Amino acid sequence: TIIIPNLTEAAFLTGKPYEDKHEDQGYILDLARELYRQLGVKNIIITGVSNQEGSYGAACYQGEKDQIYYSQKPKIKGHYYGTGDIFASVLTASVENNKTIEEALEIATEFTHRTIQQSFEQKLPQKYGVCFEQNIPWLIKQLDL
Repeated sequence: TIIIPNLTEAAFLTGKPYEDKHEDQGYILDLARELYRQLGVKNIIITGVSNQEGSYGAACYQGEKDQIYYSQKPKIKGHYYGTGDIFASVLTASVENNKTIEEALEIATEFTHRTIQQSFEQKLPQKYGVCFEQNIPWLIKQLDL
């Protein structure tokens, strides 16, 4: 019922050429619609995209409603490895704990942003990923555990 590709993976899955258009809402919507058409997946969440300058996050396309919405946070300088895996894990945990897809998207975006922000502030080497452990108590609270 859910797939979570980044922009590159979404292009690959559709068979369309990848274009570096992380802020092009039309391109993102076209990829999401094509994924829905080809796979029939209820919720398509494309990560690493933006609907406003200076922000980054994810877009969720609900194929049955033909609606797309974004969850965005301020962009932090750098490239942090492992954030896609963290985002997907938190989104999955949220859905499994009875959050709506909209709530899950917001929780996953916020958690991922918090981990990047802390890693940036602590000047941790980007190649080692992000400091997510400190944010687990926040996540537990959001999931009502």
